Amino acid sequence: CYPNMPLNTFKIFYIIFAFCCIQVKGQLSADQYIHSSSGNFATLSNGQQMSWSVGEVVVHSGFSNYHFTQGFHQPGFVCNLVFDLSDLSYCGLDSVLLDAGTYSTYLWNTGDSTQTIQAFNDGVYSIEITDSLGCSALDSFQLFLHDLPLISSSVTQFNDGSGGDVELNISGNPPFLFDWDIDGTGDFDDFQDQFALSPGTYQVIVLDDNGCVDTIDVFIDNEVFVFIPTGISPNSDGFNDTWEIQGINSLQDFQVKILNRWGNVLYSSKNEYIPWDGIYNGARVPTSDYYYVIELFSLNKVYTGTLTVRY
Repeated sequence: CYPNMPLNTFKIFYIIFAFCCIQVKGQLSADQYIHSSSGNFATLSNGQQMSWSVGEVVVHSGFSNYHFTQGFHQPGFVCNLVFDLSDLSYCGLDSVLLDAGTYSTYLWNTGDSTQTIQAFNDGVYSIEITDSLGCSALDSFQLFLHDLPLISSSVTQFNDGSGGDVELNISGNPPFLFDWDIDGTGDFDDFQDQFALSPGTYQVIVLDDNGCVDTIDVFIDNEVFVFIPTGISPNSDGFNDTWEIQGINSLQDFQVKILNRWGNVLYSSKNEYIPWDGIYNGARVPTSDYYYVIELFSLNKVYTGTLTVRY
C-alpha cells in the first residue's frame, strides 16, 4: 500500500513515516533485522537505543518493511563498572588479607598491583581496578585492626572450701560489658566482679567498645585452706606466743589434739578452736617436740605433724 509518487519523494515520505512509526510503536522487538544494500542481516537486541547512520537500509519487523535513506546503528560503548568497598574491622589480628575481587588490573595506594595484599596496619586503603572491557574504577575504605581486651582474674577462696570471690582486671577500649555463664550467656548484663561463687569453673566473656570480645575461665577450688604452724615460743613477748591454726574455725566439724611423745593428750578441742598457749595442767610445757592430730570430719581429712615448743 505504498503511495503513488516519484521515487525520491517516496523515500523521503517513508523516512518520515518510519521514523514516526518507530516513535509511536516504540523500540523494535528481538526478531527484527537490519537489511543492508549488500543483503546481509544483523540481529538487533531487544531494548537497545538507536541512532541514525548514513546508508539506505530496510528494517523488517515481520509484518511490514520500512525503507530509509538513513538507518540505525548501535550507540557507542559506555562503561558502567560499579566498584563499591566498605570499611573493614577486625579484632585480635596482627594482619589481614585484603582481596579486591577478580578484575584485569589492580593498583593499590600501597604500590601493589595484585588482587590481594597483606595489610599489617590499620588506616585508609584505596585501589583502582580495570576490567576485561577496559573500564576502570577507583574506591577507598578504612581498615581497623583492634586489640582484644586483656583480662586477668584475682580469686579469693574461702578457707572452708565453700567457694570464693572473683575480681576481674580489664585493660583495653572501655566501656566494657560482662557476661558470666552463671545465668547463661549472650545477655552481657552481669557485674564485672562476682562474690560468693560456689566451687567450680566459670567462663566470663568481655565485650569492649570496638565490638571485640575475649573470654577467660575462672576456677574456684573446694580445697580447705588450713595453715598449721610448726612451732611456737610461748614466752609472753607478744610474738608467736600461741599456736594459731588459720582457717580452722571456718569448718563445722573438726577436732584438734596435741600429744607428747608418750601419747598423753595435752590439749583437745572440738568444733571451736582456742589457740593453744603451751599450758598443760596450769603450767608451761617444757621445750620439746610435740605432735598434733587435726581431724576434719566434714571433709574426711586428717592432718598430723610435729609442733616444736621453744622459749
